[in-house]
Amino acid sequence: MKQVPAGSATLEFDGIEIDLSGVTASAGDSFSFNPMAGAAEGIGRAINSAQDFAAADASGGGVGNNLNLEEMLKIQNEKLIGGSTLTEAYSSLVGTIGSNARAVKSGISSAEIDLQTKYDAKQALSGVDMNEETVNMQMFIQYYQANAQILQTATTMFDSLLSIK
Repeated sequence: MKQVPAGSATLEFDGIEIDLSGVTASAGDSFSFNPMAGAAEGIGRAINSAQDFAAADASGGGVGNNLNLEEMLKIQNEKLIGGSTLTEAYSSLVGTIGSNARAVKSGISSAEIDLQTKYDAKQALSGVDMNEETVNMQMFIQYYQANAQILQTATTMFDSLLSIK
């Protein structure tokens, strides 16, 4: 709380000046300051007649004569966007979007086919064919069994030669 200097009739702070002349102030008095008091006193209406609002038509035909609605509906047939009506422009936009979507979908299908073709070619060169691997495994088993018989025969022959003394 700020004290009013002795002998002064005004109080100044933050760019605000309060004139206390003509007020009998005693020690311990307090004053409240409402900066918004009376702020809207000078505000008035610029439009005084309901006929001047946008909802009413200029002909003065009165409420419910739907002339504003008719004017809004006329916009539907006016050439506004690139020489086209709103309906024509919307139809054109929908058609363009549909055409672009179809082209993208076709491109996706083509890319998927291309990917599958390349994957199949890669698998043919470097992929594992389980049938081929099974045949190779059986062939190696037969080689192993044949070599085991050769070693057994050789061992029997060496034993026979060593026993002849």
